[in-house]
Amino acid sequence: MKVPFIWCVGAAVIGAAFFNATDAILTSVMVFLMTWVSFTITSFMLGIQQNIGLLSNLAYDRVIKFIWFSAAFGFVVSVICAVGKVSSSIFFFTAVSSIVYFGFALAAARKWGEY
Repeated sequence: MKVPFIWCVGAAVIGAAFFNATDAILTSVMVFLMTWVSFTITSFMLGIQQNIGLLSNLAYDRVIKFIWFSAAFGFVVSVICAVGKVSSSIFFFTAVSSIVYFGFALAAARKWGEY
């Protein structure tokens, strides 16, 4: 969770310098909390599967890889969309919130070789 923390702190500093300071700080805190919640819930659900074993190891491995690749794809698409909205006022929120996908990818990466 170091990368999302650094991302959000950097976004808060940049947002406070160029946008409304209160909105930048609140947006950064909320985005970090959403990233943490997505990481925690995904880890919990993958942990349940790992302990109960409803899926075969091959299927579980494919699910983990799907979560990781779709989260990485969502992150890249979100960053590209943010760059496309540079001239609008929603650019800051879109750019900062793109890290939320990283929580899903991080949870999947931690479970990747554990079964």
